[in-house]
Amino acid sequence: MKYLKYRLCLLMTGSCLICFGQGLGPNKNDDLEISSVSGQASTNIIMNKQWLYRSEAGNDWYTSMVVDGISIDYSFLKPGTSRTWWLRNPFSGAQSWGNAGETYMGIYGGNLGIGTTDTKGYKLAVAGNMIAESVKVQLRSAWPDYVFANEYKLPSLKETEKHIKENSHLPGIPSAAEVKTNGIDVGEMNAKLLKKIEELTLYVIDLNKKSNSQELMVKKLQNEVKKLKSKK
Repeated sequence: MKYLKYRLCLLMTGSCLICFGQGLGPNKNDDLEISSVSGQASTNIIMNKQWLYRSEAGNDWYTSMVVDGISIDYSFLKPGTSRTWWLRNPFSGAQSWGNAGETYMGIYGGNLGIGTTDTKGYKLAVAGNMIAESVKVQLRSAWPDYVFANEYKLPSLKETEKHIKENSHLPGIPSAAEVKTNGIDVGEMNAKLLKKIEELTLYVIDLNKKSNSQELMVKKLQNEVKKLKSKK
């Protein structure tokens, strides 16, 4: 395949330049300016440029991208170094936005990454803090009200104590090392914590019954003691 055959430029009043016929080179990071629009803003010239950009070595459109960028006063005239840029991959459909060498946001295979280019397969990946007025998590798995079912086998406190001594975390709850490595699923973790709360509630109810029973026994013994004393 041959490159750089010819170049035809249309120049209009010094503000718009569109070029046809020149081929994008085969090497990685090769670029080809395909359009440039500029205008005067006070003492500065602001330009909107478009390039074809070669993301990997190749001679077809699979490794080519379109980059749209803004430059000021003839600085930042290369793809990925402009003040603000928008990159589009016609083969994968990926798009990303950023400033100079930093990527702010991107869409990769239908997944949105903010502050990161690696979404790890998630629909939304955010590298950094986020804030929202409301977040709704709808689980596909069962909500742990099954703890209150008659057939549910509540672990004994002795079993729980043994697990804690051996593993240093509650049964069914990930360890600190697991959370550090894998993070947590908010919906799943809320369900696990609720399960523990419900189990604790059953323990408290059982302890309360035993306490009431012991209290009645103590009162009965106290009454018997009084009766014995009154016979003396």
